[in-house]
Amino acid sequence: MNIFLHFGYPLLVGASRKSMIDKIIPTPISERLPGTLALHLKAYEHGATILRVHDVKAHVQALSVLRCTSSYCIGFFFGKIIDLLSRISALYNIPQWIVNSGAVAIVVILIASPFVVRYLMQPKYYKFREMILFKVLWRWKYKKGEVIGLWCYCPKCQAMLMVDDENCRSEENLQNKLTFFYLP
Repeated sequence: MNIFLHFGYPLLVGASRKSMIDKIIPTPISERLPGTLALHLKAYEHGATILRVHDVKAHVQALSVLRCTSSYCIGFFFGKIIDLLSRISALYNIPQWIVNSGAVAIVVILIASPFVVRYLMQPKYYKFREMILFKVLWRWKYKKGEVIGLWCYCPKCQAMLMVDDENCRSEENLQNKLTFFYLP
């Protein structure tokens, strides 16, 4: 159907009760309405603007339901995007697969960009979670940008150390005081 749409004229489809429906599922002519509706709805979805029908009431109902569901779901917008990509392909004589691949790449970039920006804007110190200071291994965790836990470990055996802060009780000359760490 895309070949016929390329000319820019309205497309008429008339598949009411045709024998091709009988070739797919053998049925008498009077029982071919479901097959006719399926063919006409598919033709409408692919750009047919005029349908020649015998069962007008059934087609009006089917097309109304199709339009209603299409206009409220992603399929409607997806169809418009596919139509736009087809027109771009035809207008610039670019193979359809290249245009579609470019569109998919753009969508992936648009979806991924907030996550990438969030990761890149994260403060660098969040990655910094441990260091050896004064021959003691210090580890900590962050929550909402603040340190919520600070622990000290033996740098050799990785066992948690306890602090003996009895020596630091006076505030006179803290530079000369020693803090002792011991294994519990």
